[in-house]
Amino acid sequence: MPRQNKAADRRRSERFELRLTIDEAHELVTRSINANMTTSDFLRKSALGSDAYILKAPPDKAALITELNDLNKIGMVLGQIVRSGKYANVTEQTQLLTDALTNIKTLSGHLIKKLSS
Repeated sequence: MPRQNKAADRRRSERFELRLTIDEAHELVTRSINANMTTSDFLRKSALGSDAYILKAPPDKAALITELNDLNKIGMVLGQIVRSGKYANVTEQTQLLTDALTNIKTLSGHLIKKLSS
């Protein structure tokens, strides 16, 4: 049976573009996961004044959220080290730092997928 179409005034057809830093985006995703909501619903409820109720995360999800936050902090520090240029002449160390950042990004992606499911 096909899905019925919503009335024109009930459709969510409008888009809103928002520019965020990587840290802000991670914080937004983390807060929406903590609230057990999609990021869109979380933003909609927060922006339109209705309280974005926050459900306490179960212990396993809370641990994953903590790990994701810790990984983000480590990634920020490593990124600052790479950008500082102190190791620009040391190819091995630059490569190790770059690999570490790539692995942190991969792990963060896996944690976000795990939290979203």
